[in-house]
Amino acid sequence: AITDKALQRILEQCLSKRQILLLDKETRTFLHADNFETFKAEIVNHLNRYHRQYPLRTGIPKEELRSRFPKTVHPKAFQMAVGEMIEQKQIVQEEQSIRIASHTVALGKDQQVLQNRILAAYEKSGLMPPYFSELCKDLDMDPKKAGEILSVLVDEGRLIKVKENLFFGTGIIEDLMSRLKAFFQDHEEISTPQFKEMTGASRKFVIPLLEYFDAKNITIRVGDARKLRIKPDKQERM
Repeated sequence: AITDKALQRILEQCLSKRQILLLDKETRTFLHADNFETFKAEIVNHLNRYHRQYPLRTGIPKEELRSRFPKTVHPKAFQMAVGEMIEQKQIVQEEQSIRIASHTVALGKDQQVLQNRILAAYEKSGLMPPYFSELCKDLDMDPKKAGEILSVLVDEGRLIKVKENLFFGTGIIEDLMSRLKAFFQDHEEISTPQFKEMTGASRKFVIPLLEYFDAKNITIRVGDARKLRIKPDKQERM
């Protein structure tokens, strides 16, 4: 029978030659290098299929990609594979989205026209935009096709989703955030009526906007008012 010491020596040799990979030190879980490469190839296949199915999407949400593999797959195998593939520039992770490195979103002529119409509508409506479902009806757009373009605009950072079905132009939100921060230079807090006066918008938009700034760590709700977060360096990206 092989001794523990001899087994450890064999494992160390296999690890040094990258014949096996250590997934979990505590549980001493190992993965054969060939199986690891096969797993990485499966990730590429899943991503390619996703890009073919959704060519206008930047990438697949990381957790959705993980869910496409059996639960028997060790979670650290997925993390290790994704990390190595990013390092090798096979794939790219942007926030929580993953894509093949060579994948780009390219709009056709009709899609570009649709994109311009959507952008123009949001820029024109300012802080009181129509709900997206209403916009589709107003502009006589197919909701599915328009929704695909909308996703591209959000992924590219040209539109901001404040809540389900409610979007704003990025420049409009950035301008409002600047005005909000300027307000806090002279005031400790802002009430809902004061924020409503600042935006010139109805309560239908004021409340979602306040909740959006709370969620992004720009403001914090204290009673019925909002205060500026103390540590702006920890504010999330919009």
